[in-house]
Amino acid sequence: MYAFLKKHTPDSFHYYLADTWEKITLYENKLIKASAKPAGKDEYDVTLEFSTKKFYADSSTKETVAPMNDYIDIGIFGAETKDKDGRKKTNPIYLQKYKLQQGAKKITIRVKGKPFKAGIDPYNKLIDRIPIDNIGDVDID
Repeated sequence: MYAFLKKHTPDSFHYYLADTWEKITLYENKLIKASAKPAGKDEYDVTLEFSTKKFYADSSTKETVAPMNDYIDIGIFGAETKDKDGRKKTNPIYLQKYKLQQGAKKITIRVKGKPFKAGIDPYNKLIDRIPIDNIGDVDID
């Protein structure tokens, strides 16, 4: 199956196959701060400050920092609501993959709708050491 996937995967995503099938890959993604400023009628400029790091672990749990140029989701969410059955419903207003290298980053994104929460890899698709620090509240100025 892996050979089939590798054959039909674009070259730009081969790193992902190796990271998920051949290696033990861990991430250390962390939202440092999320803030927003009104930018017009029902529009906000959301600034996210975050850091990201990637590690490879071997079978003895020894970790080494890994080279990184990976696609990772950045998400911004409106306030939670409840569906007709009373279950919490998240309301994404922005979700996009960014090609990120290791280190601290600061990006600003204009969104339609009032932001409530934001973060890096908000759905925890990657194996992260502390996934709870990937997302946080948005401070509105």
